[in-house]
Amino acid sequence: MNAQIESSSIQEALRVALRLAPPMSGNVTLEADGTRLLMHSVAELSRCSVVLPGTVKGKAYFAVATDALSAATKGHAELEMAYDKTMLKIKSGRYSADLTTVDAVQLEELEKEKGQIWKLSPEQGGWLKNAVAAVALKPSQLLATGFMPVTAKLTEKAAFVACYDNQRMSFINDKEITGSLEVTLPLETFNAVLDTFHKAKFTMTVGSSTLFIKNAIVEVQLSLPEKDEENQIGTDDVIGKAREASKIDGSELQLSKAEITAFLDNARAVATKERSEIKIATDTGKAKLSVATTNGTSKTILKAQTPKKATAFNIDFEFFDEVVRKCPDDVIFKVVQGAFLMFKTRQAQTLVALNQE
Repeated sequence: MNAQIESSSIQEALRVALRLAPPMSGNVTLEADGTRLLMHSVAELSRCSVVLPGTVKGKAYFAVATDALSAATKGHAELEMAYDKTMLKIKSGRYSADLTTVDAVQLEELEKEKGQIWKLSPEQGGWLKNAVAAVALKPSQLLATGFMPVTAKLTEKAAFVACYDNQRMSFINDKEITGSLEVTLPLETFNAVLDTFHKAKFTMTVGSSTLFIKNAIVEVQLSLPEKDEENQIGTDDVIGKAREASKIDGSELQLSKAEITAFLDNARAVATKERSEIKIATDTGKAKLSVATTNGTSKTILKAQTPKKATAFNIDFEFFDEVVRKCPDDVIFKVVQGAFLMFKTRQAQTLVALNQE
């Protein structure tokens, strides 16, 4: 095998492979079929194949350590690569490196599970990537499903994306983006897929246990977590809850983000291993915030635009902190029916359930 490949193409292929299917062996497989050079990576529950653009002659099939391949090909423009007597020979100008290879296990042909097929354009993929990033919530030990789900639904009328668990929901509605898609995936999986595929048109095939994604360069097969029908909310239910929450009136508060985050940083002085709770009570033109734990108490009074009727509530400290830091300079939220807070963040709307006495 002889090949001329751009160094940047190898580095990008390694990045994609390590993100989507980090190899259990620490090795990636290189396959030259006479016209193309492909990089294969196999993890416990996923596999990935990437076409390396370039000129290829001859056939070869071998494995090489990912760290060695990354280091040996970094920092050069075009590389000349040759496989000769179990050695991968790399050359660029006056630079050269010889890497030891190992025999690669022959990969079985991918058997794509039957499922719903969705085709997405670069515009849709780019919008989804930004939307998923905007609604992303940090997983917590309170998760009922074992993973943080993200639901995306594109129709001929609008697009909807939501990230949620049993205590929170962050969502986006957009009437400018349309299409055909309905899928629920773990947040980490969705991010990895969109990071790799969003720049070009691609196809997603969603089966009951596997996700198959393909474009002209990359093919990926991922195992999906088992569905928990008892605890997992359906797509229509998620959309319904978001619409219902958007229409409900509540008591609105507005505070300075800089002042709130300064207090939240100070309040970590009394943090413990257990999750803290923040208590907020309003009076005309001000809001009292306090955090009390076995390590002590932290309190402040901030200027605020408050409802005419005084209100008080308790909320999980970490949930409150996360959503506040996604807000613009003014933190605006509603207290709705003594059950949850609804925030307007930079791009999304976020609901956080209140702690009940």
